[in-house]
Amino acid sequence: GQLQFSGQPRALFAQPEFLTTQQLALPAAVAFAKQLQTAGISQFNQLPLTLDELAHALARQLKGDHHEQ
Repeated sequence: GQLQFSGQPRALFAQPEFLTTQQLALPAAVAFAKQLQTAGISQFNQLPLTLDELAHALARQLKGDHHEQ
């Protein structure tokens, strides 16, 4: 095989078209976070890559702290 992408995971998952062409899917946390954004329920400064990151981001938002990391 050949290297198709070189970079940070966040940069990779920010390119859904590239993932599709490579027959890859978004991690569950990223897919769910994107659904929340599309529905206008939640916004993320940085998409969470893991379920733990998603849980922490949502907990901060519920507490009213919208300054995520």
